[in-house]
Amino acid sequence: MLVAYRFYKESRQGHGFARKYGWDILTAKTATDEEIPLFKNMLQQAMQKKYSEFYCYANSDILFTPLLIDTLLRVSLFRQKKKVPVLIVGRRTEISVVGMKDSDNFTIVLKNGIDKGFIHTDYAVDYFIVSRDFPMKDIAPVVVGRIAYDNYIIMHARAHRVPVIDATYSNPSVHQTSTAGNYEGHLHRNKLYNKDLLEKESEISSTMYEGGRISCTNYMTKYDPLTQDVTLDKKLSKPSKCKNMFESW
Repeated sequence: MLVAYRFYKESRQGHGFARKYGWDILTAKTATDEEIPLFKNMLQQAMQKKYSEFYCYANSDILFTPLLIDTLLRVSLFRQKKKVPVLIVGRRTEISVVGMKDSDNFTIVLKNGIDKGFIHTDYAVDYFIVSRDFPMKDIAPVVVGRIAYDNYIIMHARAHRVPVIDATYSNPSVHQTSTAGNYEGHLHRNKLYNKDLLEKESEISSTMYEGGRISCTNYMTKYDPLTQDVTLDKKLSKPSKCKNMFESW
């Protein structure tokens, strides 16, 4: 199931396009005076709408390839063996905004990422894939697209002993960088909404966000182009910056 959410501005053209290709359109619960969608609510709505093993939130300027499916199949086998919920994240590959000819098929998208792009830093997360049994109800009411929500989601999973999987090297996610750049969320007047909320309600200090970087995940997937297989292995170590409230994990 693909879901397009109504938020920011109504777009009849956009909704018509979504319906044409079989998307469901839901109205997201929002917060702040700019009516920004709540992360938790969007995924919970999708879970109520359709049954699936995995649910994903991704920014609309992210392009995936079929390797996403290969990655999910490998993680599904991991879940069958371990009987645990999971969170899947990954670092994005940056390229300038692409036109239709540059995103016409998956092969071109992947080639553009390899030829023209570079892998972004580990503190920015553009997609989150959770299993149906992920502890959603305990997530704070953070909004998407503003500072700190992405690092908080990883911290939340780690605090609940949920395996967090870095899929950077098996699931290429190509980010189309616009003229606004990679820090558009830092320009809004309510850019600190999540940070203020978390520090007030969850007693999370600024230094603790280091534990929410992608490098602090405890599993990693990789794609082998020779065998065309995706492997999943536990990381042998994590950077020292990951050791705050999650030192034993």
